[in-house]
Amino acid sequence: MRDESYVNNIKNYCASISHELETISIPGTFFKSFSTNWPAVAKTIYEYEDFGPELNKTGYFEEDIKLLLEGKIKPEDKMTAILSHVKNNVKWNNYVGYGCDKGVRKAYKEKIGNCADINLMLTAMLRYSGLEANPVLISTRSNGINFFPSTEGFNYVIAGVQTPTGIALLDATDEFSTINVLPLRDLNWIGRLIRNDGTSETVDLMPKKNSNDLISMGFDVKADGSIEGKARRQY
Repeated sequence: MRDESYVNNIKNYCASISHELETISIPGTFFKSFSTNWPAVAKTIYEYEDFGPELNKTGYFEEDIKLLLEGKIKPEDKMTAILSHVKNNVKWNNYVGYGCDKGVRKAYKEKIGNCADINLMLTAMLRYSGLEANPVLISTRSNGINFFPSTEGFNYVIAGVQTPTGIALLDATDEFSTINVLPLRDLNWIGRLIRNDGTSETVDLMPKKNSNDLISMGFDVKADGSIEGKARRQY
């Protein structure tokens, strides 16, 4: 299989086998399921100490978010304000994973963290604002596609907010991301939105709108024929 233009990861098209622990069944002990189906995956990941419990921590940001949301009623205004707040105050350390590294409280204080520190923090803030927000597990382009129930097939997490028009996706690790405009590494077919009640659903990660490449130029032509000015390119 050779790399081809417009194919984000050629390995997504190769047949393969991977193994992971599905259940533990030892005589005399409780049967434990990890990844037999999507509800088991959602339950296993939510109970992970560096995932679910981190979503319940709110004390470290409550005063900041109260001030931030003053006068904001529309869901989109709340999402925009909170996303901007996290992007401006916590920088990504380029580490992936759906489990927190520092923990949301420490990451907020030190202003740096991995993608889980940042986006679980974002999810918690969105929930605090009254929005229906949940984490969305994804596998980045370089990591391949996770088609089957698995806890090990994901390596990244973003936030998803339920809106009247569908699920809005947010990722605060990139300074240029906005609502439903994710970094290229995130755009890898499908993700999995998971809830604390064990339910989950597939989320389409691919953009619904065509991309734009806008170029504008302002310049002066001088008497000697030279040109001076600026060009601005917006993706």
